[in-house]
Amino acid sequence: MRPCRMTALSLFVILMLPGLTLAIPHLLNYQGRLTDGTGSPITTPATVEFRVYNVPTGGTELWMESQTVTPNTDGLFSIELGSAIPIPDSALSGSEAWLEIKIDTDPPIFPRTRLSAVPYARIASSYWRRPPSSE
Repeated sequence: MRPCRMTALSLFVILMLPGLTLAIPHLLNYQGRLTDGTGSPITTPATVEFRVYNVPTGGTELWMESQTVTPNTDGLFSIELGSAIPIPDSALSGSEAWLEIKIDTDPPIFPRTRLSAVPYARIASSYWRRPPSSE
């Protein structure tokens, strides 16, 4: 390749890199283990409802989706929250967000799990693109 073409190609790739970093996935990885009342693993598919609330008990539901999980022989499963119904930024933009889980026809599992820093990093991209403040 000629040096001029190589330079142009390199410059194009460098200029495209910032645009590639904006493609932040709006999915949250979730891993769990299903067990029965005796602690034995559940290995059959189960319907699991995931809900995000603004407080540990009661409160306002901010998002919900239902997925079928297929645990392995130890009852372990891994899914991506938001793959069935996208999680809106507003569900994670408050001061707190709490995940509630309900399996099949059982009541929801309590206590809810508080979502911490990593899921909140999703909304950082919207702040990254804002112009700097004049303050």
